[in-house]
Amino acid sequence: MEKKRAHIGCPILDRGNSDDWFQSMEAYLQAEEQWDVIDLAEQISIQNQAPLAPVKPSSTPKAAPPSPYIIATQDRKQNAKAWFSIMICTSRDNQERIRSVCEQGLLDGPLQIKNNAPIAWITLREKYKQKLQGNNHQLKLDYMGYQKPKDKIIEDAWAELTRMARKVLVYKPSLAGETSADQRLKILLRSLPPEYAVIVDNIDSNPSMTFDRAMLLLQEKESTLKTSEEAMWANGNRGKKFLSGTKLLRPKELALRNSRSLSSS
Repeated sequence: MEKKRAHIGCPILDRGNSDDWFQSMEAYLQAEEQWDVIDLAEQISIQNQAPLAPVKPSSTPKAAPPSPYIIATQDRKQNAKAWFSIMICTSRDNQERIRSVCEQGLLDGPLQIKNNAPIAWITLREKYKQKLQGNNHQLKLDYMGYQKPKDKIIEDAWAELTRMARKVLVYKPSLAGETSADQRLKILLRSLPPEYAVIVDNIDSNPSMTFDRAMLLLQEKESTLKTSEEAMWANGNRGKKFLSGTKLLRPKELALRNSRSLSSS
């Protein structure tokens, strides 16, 4: 197996990390001012795939649609940097796939440049698109039906919900209302165990309750439950554990020690 290595903050692309990989790579290319050459190609590609509006018959031959893969002279340096950034973060199989597509493009049309960053990006995007759509749909379901793990504190659960909401929003911006802080709080409240029922009812029934106040009440309840649990554990184990110096004696060891004491007396 090829060893995964990190570069520019991105791991090697695979089916397990493709969602995060495309977001991270796009953010990096934007930060390095390398994204424009790919963004332009994607826009042209989408336009070429869009249905054409009905037009009147004309004897004038229709011009061929612009190729999304023609790199302007002034953009060649940007293309080279973007190509390197993408290729260094993909597996050998993906690199071979991309080079094969580029070589075919050189045969079928005047690509001008063999190392074509837009081809690299769109080839990878098409390969992982179906998987990304499935992942994003599952992410939405996981977000809407979130259940706080028993071992996760309120603060960490909120941070996890916030991360999930950001990913959902990237996938579907129309869900902005479902990923707002108010909605995230409602999802968090639904995910809590029955011990929080009184606090949850108090928050739900008070429309003027601020977010900070609600989180404070939840964390106070969490602290109370933790203290009660520790107290119950201590009381439940009182009389079951016996100390002799610094050594913890089990009941059988204590009985043996007592029998020896009686025999020696």
